[in-house]
Amino acid sequence: MSKSQMTGVAGVHYVVSYLNYLGFHAVSTTRNVAGPDVLVSTYDGSRGLSLQVKTTAWAMRTRGRGKNKKPHHYEWDIGWNSAKVNASRLFFALVDLKEFRELPDVFIVPSQVIFKYFETGPNENWKRARYHPEIEEISKYKNNWEILRKALETES
Repeated sequence: MSKSQMTGVAGVHYVVSYLNYLGFHAVSTTRNVAGPDVLVSTYDGSRGLSLQVKTTAWAMRTRGRGKNKKPHHYEWDIGWNSAKVNASRLFFALVDLKEFRELPDVFIVPSQVIFKYFETGPNENWKRARYHPEIEEISKYKNNWEILRKALETES
């Protein structure tokens, strides 16, 4: 396995363990198989959803130099197959491991948001599908696990 694959595995395991800690049933799927990375259900198993986990060692990007250097946006490699999925019960867990210098941040983003970004923004002429949301744009999803709880409370 490459370093980037190991980073991805670390993100999946972090997400699964944290979801279990929060009281969800969460299991990772088989690696290197098409489809979601994590299956999540309510405690009684009556409702479920899935997560596509995208992980990076350090997602924060800055702009400026010296004293003017400030956080500007985050970056994740999404992949074209994942970028084209728009499903109400699919969410992205975008993991910023922050090189484990502190606890990772996880952004719980509905697949519709990712789909719209790639539908109206960059196109397939790009070699890779990278998601570059500005800090203000994505802050509402940062460590917002409640999004999943609310989704599981609604019928599909």
